[in-house]
Amino acid sequence: LGGAPFLAGTALSYVDFMLYEFLLRIYKYAPEQVEKWKNLDQFLERIESLPRVAAYIKIQKPSPFFSEGLNWYAKYWL
Repeated sequence: LGGAPFLAGTALSYVDFMLYEFLLRIYKYAPEQVEKWKNLDQFLERIESLPRVAAYIKIQKPSPFFSEGLNWYAKYWL
C-alpha cells in the first residue's frame, strides 16, 4: 500500500475488496497480526468507511465466514 489509500493508488478496484476479505479473515482469528501493521489496520477501516460498504455492514450484519464452531486448523472441510 505504501502511502496510497488503495492497491491501485487512489483508484478503488476489485483487488482492494479481495485484500479486505483476506485481511478480515486474518483479523478474526489473529487480530494482533493485522493491528501491528498500521497501514493494514487503516486499510480495513478505509474500506469499511466507504458509504456503500458501511451501509451493507450496518444493514446486513455480515456473519462469520463459516461457522463459529469450525476449528481454524481443521483438516477436513464439510
